[in-house]
Amino acid sequence: MVAAVAPGMAGGAGCASPRTSQGTAGLEDADPVQRGRAVQAVAQQGDPSLAPLLVDRLEDEDAAVRMLAAEGLRRLTGQAIEFEADWPATKRAAVADQWRRRLAESASTGDEQSHYIH
Repeated sequence: MVAAVAPGMAGGAGCASPRTSQGTAGLEDADPVQRGRAVQAVAQQGDPSLAPLLVDRLEDEDAAVRMLAAEGLRRLTGQAIEFEADWPATKRAAVADQWRRRLAESASTGDEQSHYIH
């Protein structure tokens, strides 16, 4: 489950993936508000091939950024892996690894959405 979006967060570096100039500059910004805005900007593009950009943000130090990344992945892929922003780091890392595996599978088959898991 993904919690509600934190107030004041508008608009993660991902694993190896395609990059876009819109919104990605702030994914590793020192300011969590800027990272959150960048995560939302990536998700709003609506391009499932950009999902890998959000995966690392599932392990962000800021819970609001993690939450936005999980929601962004859901929006881009139409799928979700159970995730809570306040889970322990090891559990969050396991979910990020699940996403990486699924994204790699979909890239290898050329099918960006059929291999995402619920």
